[in-house]
Amino acid sequence: MLDNHPHVRARLFDVFLPASIVLALAVFAGFSAALGKVTYIVPVFIVLSIPLLLHLGQQLRFLAFLSLPILALFQMPGLHLPLGIPPVMAVMGMLAVIEAYFWWNRGITAAAAAQPLDYLPLLLLTLGGLISGLRNGELIRWFIFPFMFLLWFFLAKNFLRSKRDALRVFQSIFISILGYFLIVTLMRFIGHSETLNLYGADWRLFGRGEQLSLGPISYTIWSIEFGTIAGIGSLIAVFFMLQKGLSFFWRGVLLACLGIFIYILAMVAARGATIATAIGAIGLVTVTRRDNFRVGILLALVGVFLIIFQDTLLALIPSQTIQRFLELQGDPSQVSTFQYRINLMKVTLQGFSGHPFGAGYNYLWSVYGLDESIMYSSILNGTGLIGAIGFVLWMTQLAVRFIINLPSQLSKRGWNYAALGLAVWLFGCLNGLVSSSILLEPVISFMFWTTLITAYQAAHLPNVENTRASNQG
Repeated sequence: MLDNHPHVRARLFDVFLPASIVLALAVFAGFSAALGKVTYIVPVFIVLSIPLLLHLGQQLRFLAFLSLPILALFQMPGLHLPLGIPPVMAVMGMLAVIEAYFWWNRGITAAAAAQPLDYLPLLLLTLGGLISGLRNGELIRWFIFPFMFLLWFFLAKNFLRSKRDALRVFQSIFISILGYFLIVTLMRFIGHSETLNLYGADWRLFGRGEQLSLGPISYTIWSIEFGTIAGIGSLIAVFFMLQKGLSFFWRGVLLACLGIFIYILAMVAARGATIATAIGAIGLVTVTRRDNFRVGILLALVGVFLIIFQDTLLALIPSQTIQRFLELQGDPSQVSTFQYRINLMKVTLQGFSGHPFGAGYNYLWSVYGLDESIMYSSILNGTGLIGAIGFVLWMTQLAVRFIINLPSQLSKRGWNYAALGLAVWLFGCLNGLVSSSILLEPVISFMFWTTLITAYQAAHLPNVENTRASNQG
C-alpha cells in the first residue's frame, strides 16, 4: 500500500530510522549502566550514529556539533576508545568525514575551498605533533592536541553561518564548564578523595592534587587546572553580561556564576590564572560597548557590596592565599616559583637543541623529573620546530583576525565575538607562562581552544541567520 504513496513512505522512513536508533541507544545504555559496563556505551553509540547522522539534515547535524562540548566531559573519567581516542574526538572525526562527503557530492565550491591558508598554521602544528608523537609513542596526546582542534576548525567553518550559531556554541561551552564544576563538586563531597602529593600546599584547594572518584568515574585534578577553567568560564560570563537585550535576571545569574569562578580562583591561589583572567576581563570590558547602563548599575552594586562586606569576604579566603598574591608586589626573582620556571625553560631549550623535531610531551618529566608547567615548553617538546612555527603563526593569525574585526563590530549592534576572542587569546598567552593545562588537560584544553576558534570564525560572520539549504545532506 505504501508503494502507492511514496511521500508517506519517505516520511515514515524519516521518523522510523532516527527513532529506532535513538531507542536502541537508550536501551543499550540502560543495560550497560545496569551491568556496570559504562565504557561499552560510547563505541556502540558511535557505530549506530553514523547512519543516523548521514540520514539527518544539516540542522540536526548542527545539533550534534553543539553537543561536542558536553561530550568532552566524558574525558574526565578517562573514558576512551581503542588506541586512546577520546569519544569527542571520534564524533568530531565522524562529523568531519560526513561534511567532506557532502562537499564531494555537490562539488568543491569556491566557498568550501576559500581561505586555504587559514589551515596552514594548524596543519604545521598538527604535523609537528604527529612527527614527535610517532617518534615517542604519544599519539594519545596528539589526538587531544592539536589534531582535535584542526577538526574543530574545519567543522566551525562548515557549521557556523551566523553570529547566532556561534552564540549557541558559546552557550554549550559555558554549560559544559558549569557541568565540569558540578561533577568535580559532587565527586569531592559525595565520592572518595585521595591526596596525591604529600608535599603540596594543603591550604590551597586541590593544592596537593587529588584523585576523585564516584562510582565508576575517576578524575585527577590539581589547583592550577581548576583555576584555569574557572578563568575561561569567567571571561565567557563577562562576555554574556556585556551584551544588550539580556534581562536583569539573567545578568544576575551570570554575576553569581562569575562570583563562584572568582572565589575558586582565590581558593586555588592560582596567580597566573587570576592575573590572566583579570587582564582578559578588563580588555573585554574596555573594548566592548561602554554605554550599557544596566551593566554599569550591576557593577556599581557589586562594588558597594564588596566594600561593605570586605572583612567577611576576606575571612573566607585563607591568609596564605593573600600572602601568595602579595609576593607579586616585590622583586619577581623572589616569587616562590620564579626560579623553577626559569630553569624549566633552560632545560627545555637544551632538550630542543638535541631534538629539534620534538622530544615528546613527557620528556622533561621522564628524564629530569620536571613538571612541564609552561605551555611554551610543552609546545617545543611536544611538536618541535615545525609545530612551534605553526603555533606562532596560528596565534598571530588569531590576533590579527580579532584586531581587524574589532572596530567594525563595535559600530554594530550584535555580539562582539572579536572582543571575546581577544580576551581569551590574552588569557591563553599569559596563563601559558605558568601552566600547560590548556594543552595537556583534555577537558580544559577542549574548552579553551574551541572558545578561541569559535570566536575566530564568528568574528566576521553576519548577525542574521543564513539558510543551510545548500548543505543539506
